[in-house]
Amino acid sequence: MSLADVKALTFDTGGTILDWHTGFSSALRSAGAHRGLDKDWGQLANEMRRRSLKKMLNLGQHKAPEYNFDDAHRMALDEILNEQGLSEMNADERRAIWWEATHHLKVWPDFPAILPKLKQKFICASFTILSYRIIIDTARENGLSWDAVISCEGIGKYKVLPEAYQTAAHYLQLQPAECCMIACHNFDLDAAKAGGFKTAFVRRPKEWGSETPPDPTPNAHHDIIVDDFPSLSIAESFAVEGANVSICARDPIALEAARVQLSAHGSTVHTQSCDVSDADALEHYLSAACEALGTLNVLVNNPSGFGRGDDEEGWQKSIDVDLMASVRGSWHAAPQIEKAGGGAIIHVSSISSLTHSQRTPPYGAIKAALNQYTKTQAIDLAPRGIRVNAIAPVSIYFEGGLWAQAERENRPLYDSILAGIPSGRFGTPQEVAELAVFLGSDAGRWITGQTIAVDGGQML
Repeated sequence: MSLADVKALTFDTGGTILDWHTGFSSALRSAGAHRGLDKDWGQLANEMRRRSLKKMLNLGQHKAPEYNFDDAHRMALDEILNEQGLSEMNADERRAIWWEATHHLKVWPDFPAILPKLKQKFICASFTILSYRIIIDTARENGLSWDAVISCEGIGKYKVLPEAYQTAAHYLQLQPAECCMIACHNFDLDAAKAGGFKTAFVRRPKEWGSETPPDPTPNAHHDIIVDDFPSLSIAESFAVEGANVSICARDPIALEAARVQLSAHGSTVHTQSCDVSDADALEHYLSAACEALGTLNVLVNNPSGFGRGDDEEGWQKSIDVDLMASVRGSWHAAPQIEKAGGGAIIHVSSISSLTHSQRTPPYGAIKAALNQYTKTQAIDLAPRGIRVNAIAPVSIYFEGGLWAQAERENRPLYDSILAGIPSGRFGTPQEVAELAVFLGSDAGRWITGQTIAVDGGQML
């Protein structure tokens, strides 16, 4: 049975969807500050996670469970506080950690926008060892709408017991092979695969904060391995609208995962490994893409070398990737788009092109050159029925990205940027993708030569 036969996606929720480390460590730090205490709260948060998880895995193997994950959090916290000489914390302070913080955990920011897209094709269920109440409360907290919640609390057999996976498939009235388990933990995915599930590993390198996750490397037998949920946002948004799509990247494993995910929308999908800074390789890729798709209507240039340093390497990287890959891509694509009756070229620029860029001088300057080229192209290509626009995003948050890293490693920078966004939040890849789809569609037919900021008002 192929991945095309998958009908349900079952999501591990604690860690894969919910950022427990930030929630636990913040709650512990707040409680400690109230009493004037200073500890390594991040390390204690991880220890609370380790101990509570140990209390839950395989629970119900020999007798009916006598507690749920809320109880495990409470017990683990009590143990840690006693060992750390913090037993003076009262019941209300403890509840603020093991209950309030847990039931208000935030989701990783790459997930909320992608869930509705996945629900168009699959049953999307939280399949978890967390309590029903934790999933209910965190769904309400984060605006998530699961198709189903399957907690081992209701099954009476906890992961990684095989009965848990068998029962989850039974509840969905599906065969195990029609279900794909999605998690950032090999132990969960390995047990699911042993039970007949398809498996998808989503990397969460910051799940344990600054500590390396216990098992960060995905096992090779998983069917899909990806870095994050929105890696494919622009391509997927076009595929959802019924477009046939081609994408390239340097990592062939990631490309295969992308092909499978995009193919789920019923479109023709072409992928090819390519270093876009190599002119010959880029020309070969675009020729192969046109042949595979049959026609070309829209080109989205979204490469970046992200040259930061004001030095030879930084400038050359930005020129080769951010500028010349887009220029050469346009050279090769324009005749094909004209042949198809017209269409659009969309460059992904940056807000750094519209203001000073002190942290990344070459990146900002080269993106500004791309904006200028957009205007020139728009005039030159308009008689051929081709519109040309640029999208200038700023402060787009996704796990593994610059702002996710800054949130954990450079909090003053993160907080200062967030404070300058009138909308009060960071943007999402999906919001950039939706503008790209609009500009590539007939609805955007009277827009050309523009650089459009996607910034939540940050540049006002």
